[in-house]
Amino acid sequence: LEETYVLPPPDQYRSRTDARYPLLKVPVAPTSKPEKPLNVVIILMESVRLLELGLERSDPAAPTLSRLAKESLYFTRFYANTHQTVRGEFTTLCGAYSNYGGGQEYSMFPDLGIACLPSILKDQGYQTWWISNYHANYANKRAFHEAHGIDNFADVEGLKKRRLKAPLVGWGPSDEDLADYAVEKLNGARAPFFAEIMTLSNHHPFVGPFDVERIPAVEDSTESRLYKNYVAGTQYTDKALGKFFEKARKRPWFDDTVFIILGDHSVWLFPESGARRLTPAEQIEVYHRTPLIMFSPKHLKAERNNTLGSQMDLAPTVLDMLGIRAPNAFEGVSLLADVPHARRKVMMGNESGWSIRQGDQHCYLTGTECFDYFPPVCPPGYERKRA
Repeated sequence: LEETYVLPPPDQYRSRTDARYPLLKVPVAPTSKPEKPLNVVIILMESVRLLELGLERSDPAAPTLSRLAKESLYFTRFYANTHQTVRGEFTTLCGAYSNYGGGQEYSMFPDLGIACLPSILKDQGYQTWWISNYHANYANKRAFHEAHGIDNFADVEGLKKRRLKAPLVGWGPSDEDLADYAVEKLNGARAPFFAEIMTLSNHHPFVGPFDVERIPAVEDSTESRLYKNYVAGTQYTDKALGKFFEKARKRPWFDDTVFIILGDHSVWLFPESGARRLTPAEQIEVYHRTPLIMFSPKHLKAERNNTLGSQMDLAPTVLDMLGIRAPNAFEGVSLLADVPHARRKVMMGNESGWSIRQGDQHCYLTGTECFDYFPPVCPPGYERKRA
């Protein structure tokens, strides 16, 4: 097993305690709760990936995320594990591979016997929240989350009862209104709290309206209108995050909160007008790369971290950061653990197969890259390879 899995330190966890559950890890000693536990807020951004953000440029497309990355523990080599929001959310919260090749977990296995981050934190005394500008019941999310630790839901139904300040964007109320709504709900939360905030405005087909100053180099290029709108949607989510943090910084809970920002998945849409088109392997790389920003000025030192990781590693990382040890069967590994780069693994998948990265080696799926009816959808005129 040592050659198959990266096992936790033996002084912290006992592994292989039950042959029926080979991934089960049991703490050697009970967790000692800190006097003032940190709040945890995960912001899962709809369809935001690393390529378009320009976080390390002098003129970033996403100035809020660029500024936060410089003030945060910023992981530069981080990947989304899958291609669909509910799958990316499951992997992020539960530290486990998605049901590649089959139905997503929320609908197929709402009572799945797995300890997810919200349930573990709830057992530690955290109040737990799910906040979004879309429906909590979509894709059976609410039933799954209620069975796995989320007690409080604030979704589009509550948001629509407020006075909306911006026009509807895409699938519903804007991410700007979500920013106000989320701060309002967190103001009323009991500390310590865990919250997942899920954005919506940058959802395919990126119809806007996006109240942003579009990037001339993109807008004046020969890129498709769909791609231009996708970049504008990414800018808009960044703008909304700016409003969220502007308000959050003034709240008493801000100093003792860790904000974790990442994308849920990507889109099968790539720039076409550059010096050259991306190769199939580069498309897979771009498709799955997302930023991971862990922001807590009072508690986390700003650092640019090149550790290889993915959404599946987030739950164990959060527990490691909080100093919480609890029974779990996470398939991910803490990004803070002392694991050699060559042994760190990332699995990326969709219905057609997997792509794998281990250290600096990779094996990427470049056969059937897209589909007619479900993501990643083939763009118009694209000749699909069948392999």
